[in-house]
Amino acid sequence: MAIFMAIAIVPIIFSIGIALDRWQANNARIELRSASDAAALAAAYAWRENPTATLTQLQNIARDNFEANAKSAAYQISTTSLNWNLGDIKQFSFTSIANLKPGLSASMGANTISVTNVSTANVETADTLEIALVVDNSHSMHDPVKLNALITATTNLINTFIISGDNTTRIALIPYDDYVNIGLANRNQPWMSVPADYVDGNGKLQSWNGCAGSRNYPLNTRDEDYNTTPVPGVLGDDCPAELMPLTSNKAALLARAAAMDEKGETYIPAGLIWGWRSLSQATPLTEGNNPTYMDANNGKKILILTAARGNTVSPAYPAHDNNNTSLSDALTTEICEAIKADGIRIYAIAIEPTGTSLTNLLKSCASSKATFFVAYKASNLDDIFSTIADKLAPVWLSE
Repeated sequence: MAIFMAIAIVPIIFSIGIALDRWQANNARIELRSASDAAALAAAYAWRENPTATLTQLQNIARDNFEANAKSAAYQISTTSLNWNLGDIKQFSFTSIANLKPGLSASMGANTISVTNVSTANVETADTLEIALVVDNSHSMHDPVKLNALITATTNLINTFIISGDNTTRIALIPYDDYVNIGLANRNQPWMSVPADYVDGNGKLQSWNGCAGSRNYPLNTRDEDYNTTPVPGVLGDDCPAELMPLTSNKAALLARAAAMDEKGETYIPAGLIWGWRSLSQATPLTEGNNPTYMDANNGKKILILTAARGNTVSPAYPAHDNNNTSLSDALTTEICEAIKADGIRIYAIAIEPTGTSLTNLLKSCASSKATFFVAYKASNLDDIFSTIADKLAPVWLSE
């Protein structure tokens, strides 16, 4: 038995060694592929940030990124290279060749295995992206942790998408509570109808602070007929931070995001209707491109909605001070459906929801299951915004 075991142990050891070598080689291949992908993406993003960069500069960036991720002792890097093709779709192809080192299997005649990876990152600079960021600034964001998380996530999203000198991506920022603040400068626009300030019976001045109310149903769910039926202004209410129409001005967007603060009750339709208006090319907000232009330039219109609680008020026309929240939920759904029918993709995010009413409302509002998210903690917002950015970014890896 001892002799038999001595003879048998040798192939067993070699079998284990070969299995370990194969496991190590497979892990090395995965790591090399991941490092090659990261290098190609690094070059693509670097070029997108600085289109005047030379191929040599991008090669250095790609190689440094590759070496930072390819660290295993199981292989030896032979060569790396970066090539580009600057056609309509810019392509950055990173090639890496590495030699896998066999371990115990080398004693059985196994040769070094050469592994080649080619990763290609694409930059579709022709894309036009318009994003309406409709964010909850109601009392549901009273917790400073929630508000700060929202500001941080919004700031990072702006920094991700808005690149100096590139006007193909623009963002509108629409803070909302029970109203949206359209700005005092718009008081006398023909699409607005704001009553004169007055002193009430208690001697208190009732003035306009930029709060936009609701037109009568069904116009409060439609983006049309503003010249014949203007948007009413509501006096005496304290609005959230003023909205920012579509712009590629990063500094202005960042300043407006930093100014966000929690204020009134929650009326989601107010945010939705102005988010929709911000993406339109017609009155009242005219910064959006028309469908013909968007089609010709591979354009996408996106609305990102956050809410930390369901509707707490409903319209009394023009004010939002009734308490029929079932009506508000129905209006939310109706506006969401109209926005989606207009070719706009909706991403909806429930922030620390309690119960299922808010999640069900936003899930039905989102364009699909893949565009609905739940931030179980406010700190998850940044990751969710980053995930959405990844889905929308004009840089991607070839299959």
